[in-house]
Amino acid sequence: MPIAHRISVDNAGQVLHDIQAEIDAGDADLAIDLSAVTHVDSAGVAVLIEGVKIAKAQGKVLRYQHPQQQLLDLSVFLKVREMLFGQ
Repeated sequence: MPIAHRISVDNAGQVLHDIQAEIDAGDADLAIDLSAVTHVDSAGVAVLIEGVKIAKAQGKVLRYQHPQQQLLDLSVFLKVREMLFGQ
């Protein structure tokens, strides 16, 4: 499942809804492609974290793939890189 070009306070609710729908409908091991995401703010990171929590609560594994450098840098700054990307 690819995600929009931006994940920010402006669309965080919709992105979380989309992620949750994908989790609800998906297999136990789900991958979400972030290669098209060019900008993420702290609200966007919160959405990604919530997606991981929702999947875990359902006994599933959610993996985010192909994050761009801006998101990697922000996840390091917020100390959530390992949680989101396992790196």
